[in-house]
Amino acid sequence: MNRGRRDAELLRVVRLNEAIKAVSEASRQVYTIALNAMFAARQSQVRVPGFNRVTEELRVFSQRLDRSVAEVGGSLGQMVRVGAELAKQNRRGRHFERADAGCRRQGASPALLAGVLADQRSRQGTFARLLENLRHAVLEALGRALRLCGIGEQLAVLCKVEAQAGGANSELDAVAVRLQQAIAEILIRLNGARALLNH
Repeated sequence: MNRGRRDAELLRVVRLNEAIKAVSEASRQVYTIALNAMFAARQSQVRVPGFNRVTEELRVFSQRLDRSVAEVGGSLGQMVRVGAELAKQNRRGRHFERADAGCRRQGASPALLAGVLADQRSRQGTFARLLENLRHAVLEALGRALRLCGIGEQLAVLCKVEAQAGGANSELDAVAVRLQQAIAEILIRLNGARALLNH
């Protein structure tokens, strides 16, 4: 892998990590908004039991999403470590290949480094496969987080419906809108992270 490609790969991983951090922050924001909504509903003069139930489910959703995003972050961290090790093994392999070429030019036996080169190529292949497996694991975890966000979207809509159906004040309606916006932002970030990983 040439230097330009390595730099592009590193930049992609950094952007992916930033997207995951933003999703985690937005998930905590959903939790906080839902918690505040529950308090606001309790202080409201209007009874909105459905609203309270939906905001409780949104809190649970945000906790599940946070765990899902932590899983993505953990796999991403493993990808970085394995990618660094693969780069190290690739450099080591190039050194062995240059040494082998030098030995051949000097008339040394081709078998001299053949075993070492074979072992090195095997290590490189192992790390390359591991990196690809981790990339698939991150994609799967992102898929689970995206499916979870589908539930979050539905809960946010239900929150808005319950606020309006219960005759709630405009403060609860505004909270429902903020929840919808926060979940929409999470979806944008997760889809962006998946697009980065698919390149």
